Amino acid sequence: MHLFARSRMSVTISLLTLVTLLASVAAFQVAGMPTAHAATASAPTQTLLTLNSLGTAKLTAPGQTTQSAAPSNIEVPPVEDREDSPKLQISGQTPPIAPPPAGTPAPNPAGLKVTTNNPGFKGFNGLSHFDQRNAGTGAFTNTQFSLEPPDQGLCASNNSVLDSVNTALEVRSTNGTLLTGPTPINQFFGLTPEIDRTTVTFGDFTSDPKCYFDPATQRWFVTVLQISVDPASGAMIAPTHTLIAVSQTSDPTGSWRTFAIDTTNDGTNGTPSHANCPCFGDQPLIGANADGFFVTTNEFGLAGGFNGAQVYAISKRGLVQAASNPGSAFTSKVVLIDASQALVPFGGLSFSIQPSTQPAGIQLGLENNGTEYFLSSLDFTGTVDNRIAAWALTNTRSLNQSTPNVSLTST
Repeated sequence: MHLFARSRMSVTISLLTLVTLLASVAAFQVAGMPTAHAATASAPTQTLLTLNSLGTAKLTAPGQTTQSAAPSNIEVPPVEDREDSPKLQISGQTPPIAPPPAGTPAPNPAGLKVTTNNPGFKGFNGLSHFDQRNAGTGAFTNTQFSLEPPDQGLCASNNSVLDSVNTALEVRSTNGTLLTGPTPINQFFGLTPEIDRTTVTFGDFTSDPKCYFDPATQRWFVTVLQISVDPASGAMIAPTHTLIAVSQTSDPTGSWRTFAIDTTNDGTNGTPSHANCPCFGDQPLIGANADGFFVTTNEFGLAGGFNGAQVYAISKRGLVQAASNPGSAFTSKVVLIDASQALVPFGGLSFSIQPSTQPAGIQLGLENNGTEYFLSSLDFTGTVDNRIAAWALTNTRSLNQSTPNVSLTST
């Protein structure tokens, strides 16, 4: 969603690959950079937050999309999306873009071969803009915006594929059969619709979906950023959140439990008081190890200003137990780590820190009472800098305790 979109690492890094990389840079050093810089970096500050339960959720039945025959003159949000390529802004009757007439078939362009020999490959069409725009049932019918570019979250198990593009979700079997959805993300998380075109009332802004299937727990995780919106003007306002959904079982077509982390960080609701805030957590990136589920964000002020990367560490066992027992409370604390200053000696504020994930059947990161690894770019100014920062969050087993005590380091 933001200016670092082209620099972000959009594909979750396997921990096995990460450890292989780290083995080639002794003691997690950044290639070509002297380690003396690390001594001048500011230690990341930590805050313990409460994870709020939103309720339970379920994706809609397959194929329940509804088109409106009436033209709409509100196709994009009334605020700039702050992507690299600014989106159209709307004012009154501009731009007068109408949806396709009712009954218009979804586009089905022919595939373009990129290789003449790729044995074993198979695939199918995923969510399209047409699907995303027309997703929604009941009160969410004809409430989606037309959005681009297509921010995607994609994850898979041996049986299912969960696909998310911009503000819609669907589940397919591995042979491409549609099992659920498309479902608006706002409908799934129990938020207000993006836009009520009858009353011209604006609802929650959501963006940047990510998903992950965890082989160890056989659970699905979905995240998205949320920003509150003035219903009359569509202006973005506080509070803001990172929303998390965890499946109750290994079946993504079943029930889920949903949670929210407050990312406003203006001193309200137990959050720290950061500069430029109220803020929102842009481009959430996710990962997991044996102990925790990890979300990192790029923190921006709603009125402007960049605060660098924030790391949120959560007990994975606590999330799974709470999701499996919807009436139970999540008792562990979320650890918020302000990692923004750690790379200042190398040239700028940290951004887009990608957590690693655990490959199926492989247990890594057991050292130091549990360790989660991360990578991030040091290309602070868009000059094709080829340095990479390696991060380690240690003592992650403590995330299962009432007062976690983790430590984040980088070199």
